[in-house]
Order: sequence, then structure tokens, then C-alpha cells
Amino acid sequence: QLIRNRRVNAVHDCSDGGLIVAACEMALAANTGVALNPVGPGPHHGWLFGEDQGRYLLATAARSVNPVISTARDLGIKACSIGTFGGTGVSCGDILEVSLAELRTAHEDWLPDFMES
Repeated sequence: QLIRNRRVNAVHDCSDGGLIVAACEMALAANTGVALNPVGPGPHHGWLFGEDQGRYLLATAARSVNPVISTARDLGIKACSIGTFGGTGVSCGDILEVSLAELRTAHEDWLPDFMES
């Protein structure tokens, strides 16, 4: 419903690597940074790396955040805002900060580097 009504710009499941991997892959694909805000008290490793089968990361315009959350809740789906897209890096509170350039290099060069060694 949200996709059909063009309220959501992008969606990524968190089942392979967790939320942080989904966020990094979305940031690389869009060539824009993302700043995540950890939810609740730490430690946050479960929140960042939990490979839940029913957890999704959605990207939407700022004006659509509240309508998206409201629609999800009306459908019985837990939803909350956990960050914003924009900038030149990926960050998560004081836990992580990496530039898109560093992330892209690590993502794209690991296999060629591995094959050369």
C-alpha cells in the first residue's frame, strides 16, 4: 500500500547482515549518507546486526515519515523513525562513523584484493 501510493522511496530487508548492512547498502546504492539513531539503551549489537526475517528499512521523504508510520501502525505493524538519509557518510550515534568513499572501497575492492593475495 505504501509503495503503491508512492510514500516509500526505497525498502531493504534486514535478514542478511541486519539493519546496519541494509542501511549501508541503501546508502551506497543512492550515493548518499545515512545517520541512524540507536533506539533504546545499549548495547546495540542486536539492533544493528540482528538478521530478523520480518524487519525492513524504509526510506521516505521527510514529509511522509508520519503518514508512513501511521499507516503501518493502522495495519498492526511496528514502525518508528530511526534516522535520516543525506550527507557523505554512514553514522550511528557514537558507535560508528564511516565515509561513503571508505565504505565503497571496502565493499567493491575486497574480492579483487582477496584474489591478488
